[in-house]
Amino acid sequence: MSRGLDDDRGDTRADGWSRAPSREPDTRDPDRRSWSLPDGRFSLPSGVDRQSVWGRDRSYRLRDTESHTLETIGTFHVVFDRELREGRYRGDLDRLEDDLRGLTGQGLVESRTLHSGHHGHGMRVLALTEAGRDLLDDHRTVSFGRDRDREDAVHAGFRKRSDLIHNASLYRMYQIEAAAIERRGGTIRRVDLEDDLKRDVYSRAHIPSHASEDLRHDLLVEVGRACDILVVNGHLEFPDVRVEYDTPGGRGGRVDLELVTAAYRGGAIAAKAAAGFTMYSAGGCASRGIHSLGGSDGGRGAPSHERGISSLLSL
Repeated sequence: MSRGLDDDRGDTRADGWSRAPSREPDTRDPDRRSWSLPDGRFSLPSGVDRQSVWGRDRSYRLRDTESHTLETIGTFHVVFDRELREGRYRGDLDRLEDDLRGLTGQGLVESRTLHSGHHGHGMRVLALTEAGRDLLDDHRTVSFGRDRDREDAVHAGFRKRSDLIHNASLYRMYQIEAAAIERRGGTIRRVDLEDDLKRDVYSRAHIPSHASEDLRHDLLVEVGRACDILVVNGHLEFPDVRVEYDTPGGRGGRVDLELVTAAYRGGAIAAKAAAGFTMYSAGGCASRGIHSLGGSDGGRGAPSHERGISSLLSL
């Protein structure tokens, strides 16, 4: 369920998580985004000059922005390259392109270009290679604290086209939500994708191979509820992205995000709303209870990012 930073005024569950407030002020602004990721997960070069870092079978050379780019792509599985331009790169397209050449040249990142036949937009999508994932895995730091019994997932490779386009849009949604959390004094602590949450629930359920459908369902529901995955109309509702954070008062907060596309019907949207998800529109158009991903692409004369996403999702 979605939990807000106003939780400090509410009750606290026995496990330390704060209960959701009855109303959370809407501080989401699609033109204000954060590129912050949970701190201290990986020990990669953080200087402005490239430094050597050893992988499983070879040495690589990275600098701060390249390390952050690897972490970002590994966290969100696939991202549009233009979503990396702001943030750590502060609009420096030349620096971004130089970093991407270095990362792809070293075999850490791969890219694909998606084209919309309707509007002619071309959008480049980035993913880690197996070597890129191995490098992050090999340089994990030891973490302590609540819910650290499982490591943050690192994702690599591409999937089928329909999933690829949708998943590449999740980072932008996260940026808007993360900025809203930080403006209210929160600190991002963990990010999980839908597949990460499903994997956790299924692994904890310990479903016997001979289990009946009813037993399988009951086990999944029991574990899902323990993992704060709400059941709506008999089905577990997993969000696209779950963001956990610390509130100014030191309590844990959590928000579940869903990226709504034109394929969603009223019943599906109603189920997501009943699960307490914070929803965004993939096409950039806000409506009641659904936030926009934003307007034009930074005023630089480029085609609207949202029109590009919307046209690709319509193929």
